[in-house]
Amino acid sequence: MNIKVKDNKIFLHGRLFSGDDTYFEYYFAQLESRYSEIDLHLHTKGGDVFAGNYIISRLRLSDLKINLKIDGTAFSMGAYMLPAANYVEIVRNGFVMIHAPQGTVRGTSDDHKKSAQLLADMQANAVDDFVAMTGKPKKEVEKWFVGDNYFNAANALKLGLVNAIIDPVIDVKIDDTKALAEQDVYGRFSALLVEDNLTENQKLNNDKMKKELIEALGLGSVTAESSDTAVIEAVKAHVSSKVGSVQAKLDTVTTEKEQLETERRTESEAKITALLEPFKGKMDAKKIEAYENIGKNSGIAALEVALEGVKGRKSITDFVTGKGADSAVAEVKDGWNWDKYQKEDPRALEVLAEENAEAYNVLYKSKFGSEPGE
Repeated sequence: MNIKVKDNKIFLHGRLFSGDDTYFEYYFAQLESRYSEIDLHLHTKGGDVFAGNYIISRLRLSDLKINLKIDGTAFSMGAYMLPAANYVEIVRNGFVMIHAPQGTVRGTSDDHKKSAQLLADMQANAVDDFVAMTGKPKKEVEKWFVGDNYFNAANALKLGLVNAIIDPVIDVKIDDTKALAEQDVYGRFSALLVEDNLTENQKLNNDKMKKELIEALGLGSVTAESSDTAVIEAVKAHVSSKVGSVQAKLDTVTTEKEQLETERRTESEAKITALLEPFKGKMDAKKIEAYENIGKNSGIAALEVALEGVKGRKSITDFVTGKGADSAVAEVKDGWNWDKYQKEDPRALEVLAEENAEAYNVLYKSKFGSEPGE
């Protein structure tokens, strides 16, 4: 939303976005410190309900006298602002549109229920505000929140939504609101609204910023002379297009990555199976599973290194009992215990410690009752 200030006037022109309440607070606080009465000029088709709700609360909490002037349209959340003012005027060819608060939410069914309750609460507050403002029965006011309900200046005055009709700031007449969509009604005012509130320097700076933005993004559908709203919509379309393109590329890369990972995992599992095949039946299931985990978590190379240490070795039991001579490696002597190695071939024991740590540790433990270093 374009929020501008001149003297005791604050202009809210455009769609209300999340975060606009922060900008509004900044400018409104300045006016509060200097004036006792302000003119709030409004031309909007609505927007973010939370930002709008804060602006309404801020207007109600202020000690200033608020004169709200509808320069073109006060749609949706813009219409909800009317009861927050002390006095409301509308241009002769202006319009008010009231409908139920709207929103979107992503999440669980509970999230949707909570969102629905929040919107229902906002609507209830708005109904009460309009009842208090217009003096109309609650049942009549509630009908204004079923579908989109447009009120021209005369009807708005008759119903008590505004206090007075003033001469239009632009020369455009819209007789049949049903023949035009909300965007079209709002767009006609936005395209023709004369911004008398801006100084020449402000207009030049505004056009300069729009030109730089248009050139930087390569927007071909608008120019620096286009309305702020048109430029904003063009920027939104440009960003949406870029985001869509990036998302498509990301989806493609993600799919290709998943395919490669699947292929790599399948190939890795096949290699692990092939490496462990010779040990099946010779090694218990828990050890096989442990080696499988080494291959999956640390890679094939790590598994090959781990298996090098067990190829052709005896089991721990075989070392103690002296059985299984056909599976022994060169450094292991059948039936030899620690004392026999120490007595007859201590050098062989040293080689065993270096090249076959598993066998060495078994012999050491059988002699001393603990692993080396414990």
